[in-house]
Amino acid sequence: MKIATAATVVLFSLGVLASLPAFAQPAGGGGSGGQGPQKSGQGQDQASFETRKAEILKNHQARIQAMQQALTCIQSAKDQEALRTCRENERKAMEQMRDQMRGERRGGDSGGGPGQGRGPGGPQRQ
Repeated sequence: MKIATAATVVLFSLGVLASLPAFAQPAGGGGSGGQGPQKSGQGQDQASFETRKAEILKNHQARIQAMQQALTCIQSAKDQEALRTCRENERKAMEQMRDQMRGERRGGDSGGGPGQGRGPGGPQRQ
């Protein structure tokens, strides 16, 4: 029972964390009166948004699937060794996904260098 509750809390937390970037960016281009030039790039911004949204959804689905597999493994564990194996497999799966996501961001990046793989619309926006 505690495992199911913990898994629910983890999944809920992932959902909350996923929504945080949406609050960090101003709605509709936001800002300080310079709306003329921003309107010409709105279509591009929307396409970029949709691409990023699809990427985030794909990554969240993969993490949820990995966590569900781990949950099933943990629930069926009969001893400490089986539980340890479940946790190790979960850790490896999460590390692989993290490495893959980092590689995809760097591959799609336009030369920002390591650690700056936010791609188009990243830190340069204000």
